[in-house]
Amino acid sequence: LWNTGVSNAELTDVNTSGIFVLSATDRITGCVGSDSIGVMVHQLPEVNAGEDRLLCLGDETTLMASASDQVIDYNWFEATNQLGSGPEITFAVNSDQIVTLVAVDSFGCENTDNITLSTVPPPELSIDDAILCVGDSLLVDGVPTNVNFPNAQYIWDLDGQVVEQNSSGSYWATEGGNYMLTYRVGECERTEPFI
Repeated sequence: LWNTGVSNAELTDVNTSGIFVLSATDRITGCVGSDSIGVMVHQLPEVNAGEDRLLCLGDETTLMASASDQVIDYNWFEATNQLGSGPEITFAVNSDQIVTLVAVDSFGCENTDNITLSTVPPPELSIDDAILCVGDSLLVDGVPTNVNFPNAQYIWDLDGQVVEQNSSGSYWATEGGNYMLTYRVGECERTEPFI
């Protein structure tokens, strides 16, 4: 009989620190013997693999763990395939995947966290250069030739200054200069210069 009231020989589900005493009675002689064990229960380490991400298929990404100070070992897995170790890893994302971070603290306690990496095809941007006469305007179409995501952002830049941000994929150019279109969906981003 344990001092917790459990009458089994094994004491399971110990989740608090303390001294646990086991008393046993010999059925023949009636003699009672006891022994004790001290148990220190440590909390699981806090670990965070980061927020879920949307990336261009094939792009490299860097994952950075945040964890409690006691964590001494970090390992990153996609299913059973180890992607790397340490608090930070960089690798190419070639498919949608769930990455698991396994963190172990100095007491040997282990905790995990998952991050979902979703991918989209890299956008193919193609904008032809054009010539404008004074007073003219030109509707520029920046929608990628291979994909079109309704939540994409289009950032239009003229000579180093952002002149418009929209989700329509088009821009009325009214003056000449060095333009740059940045297309972004999640963390998937591509740029296309044009004049």
